[in-house]
Amino acid sequence: MRTKVREELAPRTRLKWSLKDLIAKMNPIIRGWQNYYAAIDKSMANRFLAKIDWHIRIRLSLWWNKKHKKRKASRENLFKLLQVMGLKTVSNWG
Repeated sequence: MRTKVREELAPRTRLKWSLKDLIAKMNPIIRGWQNYYAAIDKSMANRFLAKIDWHIRIRLSLWWNKKHKKRKASRENLFKLLQVMGLKTVSNWG
């Protein structure tokens, strides 16, 4: 899962994309992981999936900081922005 996230967010050509476009690209992938792990015990899978959510947010913050070199956002503000923009979560906690 981490490799898939890295493949989607790492190319330098993605720096031309808007945040809305990246979220639109990531949401179907995240929704697929949600559907796949829905049949598994929620408490066991949720702990693992929370780490994947964290990884997605960190990768998006790295993308944001590369795109906007002069305006680095704090992680808290960026995570709130991602939530407002509609980024889905894999786990149930978000």
